Amino acid sequence: MNLDYKKTYKIELLNEFANSVYAKVVNLAIQQDLTPADENHFLIKLIEQFEEMLNLDLFKQSMAELDDLMAYWENMKKYAENLETSSSVA
Repeated sequence: MNLDYKKTYKIELLNEFANSVYAKVVNLAIQQDLTPADENHFLIKLIEQFEEMLNLDLFKQSMAELDDLMAYWENMKKYAENLETSSSVA
């Protein structure tokens, strides 16, 4: 088995970062008393999208694809921060 330490390190960073963004959006949903039953609310849909992204097999991705995924999560972090500063996300 060939180990690529750079790729493994990048995947570990990506996982930690992505999970922190996911947690931020889940906390926003909790603050608004949303549940998975509120399936039409955009925060619930965003959480579902994040769950799909978190379930990707990152070891099958190329380094360039991992860079793209990191850019995706960085943009989602900015988006979530904008949602937090809004007075209401309804």
